[in-house]
Amino acid sequence: MCIRDRFYTDDNGLLMMKRQINKREDFELSNTDIASANYYPVQSCIYIENKDQDLRMAVMNDRAQGGSSLNEGEIELMLNRRNFRDDKRGMGENLDERDSKTGQGVQVHTTHYVVFEKASDNYDSQRKQQMVTDTPLLD
Repeated sequence: MCIRDRFYTDDNGLLMMKRQINKREDFELSNTDIASANYYPVQSCIYIENKDQDLRMAVMNDRAQGGSSLNEGEIELMLNRRNFRDDKRGMGENLDERDSKTGQGVQVHTTHYVVFEKASDNYDSQRKQQMVTDTPLLD
């Protein structure tokens, strides 16, 4: 669906920033860990698109997360991770964050919205959903 190694994330909910895997505008990137070097802040939206087919897939979230598109046609968002033993992915310890008052594992409740639209639609569906998500109901 997408152009290889290219995706977009929002910049504080204002502008959409083009991101490219293993590429930086200001410096030459020498990288051995693709995931850690290619995750970006996602305040409210991440999308991939194919302008030749006039398709866009956007995922909007209700809170800031990390995101990427490491594989063509896929979007990844980093959610709260919990492991009871080291998963051998770099931390060197278990990830078992607990609430200091209850002792229970920390739970994060998120909402994601997936929008499929024409790439030529100028983000209409995405922006409408962001307004619904970010604006509280008024009495």
